[in-house]
Amino acid sequence: MLEYILDDILQLIFPRLCACCQEQSVAKNTILCAWCEIDIKITKYHLVRENECIRRLEGRFPLHSGTSMYRFYPNGKIQQMIHQIKYRRNGIIAKQLGQRYGTLLRSSPLYSSVDIVIPVPLHKRRRRERGFNQSVFFAEGLASAMQIEYSPNAIKRIRPTSSQTRKSRLERLENMEKAFRIRRPEKLHDRHVLLVDDVLTTGATIESCVLELNKVAPRAISFATIALAEK
Repeated sequence: MLEYILDDILQLIFPRLCACCQEQSVAKNTILCAWCEIDIKITKYHLVRENECIRRLEGRFPLHSGTSMYRFYPNGKIQQMIHQIKYRRNGIIAKQLGQRYGTLLRSSPLYSSVDIVIPVPLHKRRRRERGFNQSVFFAEGLASAMQIEYSPNAIKRIRPTSSQTRKSRLERLENMEKAFRIRRPEKLHDRHVLLVDDVLTTGATIESCVLELNKVAPRAISFATIALAEK
């Protein structure tokens, strides 16, 4: 009883605001207000093999499946939520999103055979500067809900890369070339790997990781992101 009273008092002083609109207060262990829950919808990409996420990478290399939780539109609510996660270091939001989406992936035939979750890493220099990798929290939430292995250090970013913002597809691919190295090949051989990132735009980051993953002969590779952005 005391816990609930203290929580109510803290809510009055430091209200938990909706991760999208940043206006409405939300209950404990909730990240979206009722209005945003109605307004933004989780995609159905996790139920359909042929979807826009896969088409972004189609023909470049074999992929088992790919999905994004939300669609990302400039100045939209999902962009606001991504900014809350990325620039205000709100890992709680990212992890809760992962737990919510992981429950859906676990019940999808396309992802039921996934047995290891790996986040796309930041270079150590960028990690020191930012002190935060949102993909790690999202991936941790996914693995927890899917009840499968989580390996945050299986892939290492060995080369720093500049921001992908405002780069063309070709520039993004060149920027990401040979940026990653597999650190734990024994963990990935003959496994169905779920590669996790925050936002999918052209797919250059996913492509660079997949090219390295293919060298250790995984059984299958799928990917999941928080959002799918406009190209």
